[in-house]
Amino acid sequence: MDGRKGFLSISDAPFLRFLLPYSTGIAIQYTVGGYIIPTISALVAALFLTRYYSVHTPRYKFANSKYFGYAVFAIFLFAGSLNMYFADKRTNSTPPVSAETAVARISGTPKEKEQTIQCDADILLYGKQNGEKIKSDMPSMLFFQTDTLSCLLKEGDIVIFKEKLQPIQSNDNPYGYDYSKAMRQRGYVYSQYIPSNSWEYLGHETPHKITEAARKAYGRLTERIESLNLRYRSEALVKAMIAGDTSQITQSMRTSYSTSGLSHILAVSGLHTGIIAYIIYLLLLPLKYIRAKRLIPFITVIATWCYIYVIGMPPSAVRAGIMATLVLIGDIIGRKETTINALLAAAFLMLLYNPYLIFDVGFQLSYTAVFSIFYLYPLLISRLPDGNGIKRRLSSIAAVTIAAQVGTLPLCIYYFHQIPLLGTVSNMIAIPFLPLIMAVALFTIFFRNWVTAYLLDTLLSWLDSLASAIGNIPFASIDDIYVKPYHVIFLMIVIFCTAWGIRTKRSEIITGISCFIFLFIAAESINMSKDKNRLTLAVYDDNDITAINMASPHYNYIITPGISKAEDEVKKMAGTFWLAGLMPDARFATDSVRDGGLSVHLPYIVFGAEKIVILDSDRFGKLTCPDKKLFVDKVIITWGFDGDLSKVCEFFDIGEVIIASNIPWYIRNKTLKECEMLRIPCYDIKREGAYIARLKFRNRR
Repeated sequence: MDGRKGFLSISDAPFLRFLLPYSTGIAIQYTVGGYIIPTISALVAALFLTRYYSVHTPRYKFANSKYFGYAVFAIFLFAGSLNMYFADKRTNSTPPVSAETAVARISGTPKEKEQTIQCDADILLYGKQNGEKIKSDMPSMLFFQTDTLSCLLKEGDIVIFKEKLQPIQSNDNPYGYDYSKAMRQRGYVYSQYIPSNSWEYLGHETPHKITEAARKAYGRLTERIESLNLRYRSEALVKAMIAGDTSQITQSMRTSYSTSGLSHILAVSGLHTGIIAYIIYLLLLPLKYIRAKRLIPFITVIATWCYIYVIGMPPSAVRAGIMATLVLIGDIIGRKETTINALLAAAFLMLLYNPYLIFDVGFQLSYTAVFSIFYLYPLLISRLPDGNGIKRRLSSIAAVTIAAQVGTLPLCIYYFHQIPLLGTVSNMIAIPFLPLIMAVALFTIFFRNWVTAYLLDTLLSWLDSLASAIGNIPFASIDDIYVKPYHVIFLMIVIFCTAWGIRTKRSEIITGISCFIFLFIAAESINMSKDKNRLTLAVYDDNDITAINMASPHYNYIITPGISKAEDEVKKMAGTFWLAGLMPDARFATDSVRDGGLSVHLPYIVFGAEKIVILDSDRFGKLTCPDKKLFVDKVIITWGFDGDLSKVCEFFDIGEVIIASNIPWYIRNKTLKECEMLRIPCYDIKREGAYIARLKFRNRR
């Protein structure tokens, strides 16, 4: 890369010509939807191609070569948007509603939950059309009630059940985790709970030989790890780093590794895959003494992909595998492949296979980290102490660590709301030992040597102690940070354009970035001043809890009618919303609160200028009607209400009805019909998502 020619030289990264428009097409299509983007991009491509080929004179054809470049950009924009269009169409085709049976094949290893057996499955036949079953190959998630038979289910089993497939839904809370979107990106759109008496076992279909061999190999791998008699936390680390199995990683381990900046160790990442590929390459080096040097990269590629396939092909490992393959193929044919181009080619191929990967957190972090290392490492290493031996090695490790952490910092803040301040220190200590740990782990797994098993246990215990020690240091991390998506883009522009300006020593770039930062901060300051003295009323979407949130810049109260000790559940569904709104720490109230513009005496709430009544029982059905009705702005119907809204209207003149998502479906349907009959505006949280309202302060004299 020659930074003086621009941000990134096309000669060093030709795949950038294809990846940039292709990924742009995916992102725009995902946002806009429909067929407008593919149509427009196809027309633009045709227009530029016509303009280019309409000239036959060589002199003018060369002058018009830019139109060919524009056409190529539009073609790959069209390809990305079209791929996303078909992917979105596949995951949004709703099956017919039917009470008939369906036939499914278990496509993955069943997972035992608290009360169910979760199975990835392919729906082979379902519903009824003109008296015949509809053939399908629709990935779904089935939850079998736990019993003796469901515990025996395995991959390849064929079952028949009463079909009541429903689209996978997630609670629609502001800034909350979209489970439905995440499952759709994995290809799963529908799910169903299957009671014990509503399914039957039909038989077993042996999976493809390669798939079956990979499953058995993975099973043997985990069994060998479990047979090493390591301590629990050491065994959990080996399973995570070698097999990609994080089921034994406890929440305390996740917290300590995240705080210390070592969370990337807890899963099979590109770093782990690269180390394994390098170990394989080193083990094959003796082949050069029998004049089989060209076989070394070839066998390394095959062995690396076998490992990636066995562990389930996580995106970060696939990225590392594609990069290693491109580099090693260059070694085989005697042509050196630039690493940055291999990175971009790997991203292009993965998005070609699954366009949804562009929204995957692991995909984004993996590629951003590696790109940051390639782009920022030369800048950092040139400014760190140089020398021979250990000093030079430490400088190199520090440059790699800082580059990766600086580049991924905006994404880490956005997704994890945290900055590990000591991440550079912990990675400088841990990363040099990671190849040794993984080499010892692989040797111990394959040869079951008690000496190396003891050494492995000692190394992993040291690594775990390091993460815990650094994680427990006061102010080891800054927590509870929230940034918006455009803040991430802003930070990325600042980081990489500043690096570009320093690399090229171009003062105009630094000046432009400084002005950009000043204008952005000024605009954000004006925007934040608009939110001053704002009141927020929220009723969250949850199937078990009705959580009513009343917040101002000075207080933040939560009421959960009929439910006690729901703090953890509410924080999970609303924590990010509180961070985004710069709200104080939440306080969970019972039935009486007085603070600022808030007065609570259940079932009555006065919040700002709003009067609210909570209906969690049929108390008004047992009272006599008053002489004069009281106006209330909002009535919130929660779990426990089984009365008639018409009876409540004898007491109140209601401005709006809010139906919580955890009430029974028959109460919901009944209330919706009553609201329509009484002509009262109604907000159904189950259908429309969490209720969020911005209120005004009540004027006081």
